Amino acid sequence: MPLAYAHFVQILVDSFLILAPFAQYAQLGAFSVLSIGILTIFYSGLLDLAKVFLDPVDNEDYCQGSVHIDIAVLILEVNAGSTKFKDGGAFLC
Repeated sequence: MPLAYAHFVQILVDSFLILAPFAQYAQLGAFSVLSIGILTIFYSGLLDLAKVFLDPVDNEDYCQGSVHIDIAVLILEVNAGSTKFKDGGAFLC
């Protein structure tokens, strides 16, 4: 992974989140505190997701503490749940 790109994006997101309260205070007033909380959660999560996409085999250990999802089990559970709706519709008719 190009280290300079990840570092540049990290600095860009951090500077955006530091300067956003000053830009929003003129229009939102006290509600800018709430909007900055939402922006921080969104952009920091998006940055972590971008780091995971840049390193899909987790060489740099960006996914520390993440939950690994088994897609096969997820598909089996979705398919098992879909028959419940069909059976429920047959029971109502």
